[in-house]
Amino acid sequence: MEQKILTHRRYPDQRVKDVDNWNISKSDKEDIKRFIEDYKQGEVTGRIGTNIGTTIERVMQLLRISIVYLSKNKKVIGNFTKDNLKDVKRFKDDLLKDKIKSSKLKDTPYSIKGKKMLFATLNQYLKWKLKPEDYIVLAKPLKIRIETKKPEPKYLTISEIDKLYKNCKNNKERFYIANLFGSGNRAEEFINWRYSDIHLPEVNENYIKVRVREGYSKTGGRTISLYYDKCLEATRDYLEERKQEGIEPNEPIIKDSYESVKGWLSRFGEKVLNKNIHFHLFRSACASWLANRLNRQQ
Repeated sequence: MEQKILTHRRYPDQRVKDVDNWNISKSDKEDIKRFIEDYKQGEVTGRIGTNIGTTIERVMQLLRISIVYLSKNKKVIGNFTKDNLKDVKRFKDDLLKDKIKSSKLKDTPYSIKGKKMLFATLNQYLKWKLKPEDYIVLAKPLKIRIETKKPEPKYLTISEIDKLYKNCKNNKERFYIANLFGSGNRAEEFINWRYSDIHLPEVNENYIKVRVREGYSKTGGRTISLYYDKCLEATRDYLEERKQEGIEPNEPIIKDSYESVKGWLSRFGEKVLNKNIHFHLFRSACASWLANRLNRQQ
């Protein structure tokens, strides 16, 4: 199989090496590294995910926040016991009161989802690290339910999709808008479309079909039909342009990088709709649109 185009670069091994720069004790650094190795092997969660590199990066990021915070109050976390319940409670209270801020988001409070993930990751580490009698006491403050209202789902209406399409200035832009919406693909699936994966309608057919390859999808390979009425026009024009450039069958149909397309979508959405648009917004818009058009079997 051709090399997969990645939408995000992951460096889990480097993240583990970076533990040596954390402001914690030497023994804690060694414990963190052993914890991550056990996590990779499935000994922490009982399973090994399909995208373990991404998981490890997220776990490292979350764990650093809690462990470094706790180390400010107690230099050697390695000696933690149930007598240190107040330290864990202080971490919980400060996080819930937004005294712990996200440097990645320019000193802003963590979201509810972020707080839940911080509690869950610290809980995993304490369970791995401590004796059962100590873990039961220290983990109690972390096992709290934070009730939240689900936000209204964000999506694009068909009139907004049409407006975006109408304001595109070339074949490439029309291809992006029509097929991001028409396919409902994830960003990495869409970026990895190959020329040979796109099949224009034959006799007695009405719609373009696209093969989403097994190795480029989180949910497995499949062939999808594109029902949005602008997909055929946009795809024919762009394919003709790429054919004239000499595209090979297994060459990516999209020449731009993920970051380039992502940036263009954001700027274009602000210009045309006064709205920030992104890959996933087209996915949810497609699902909503199809739900109103197709029956259950389809």
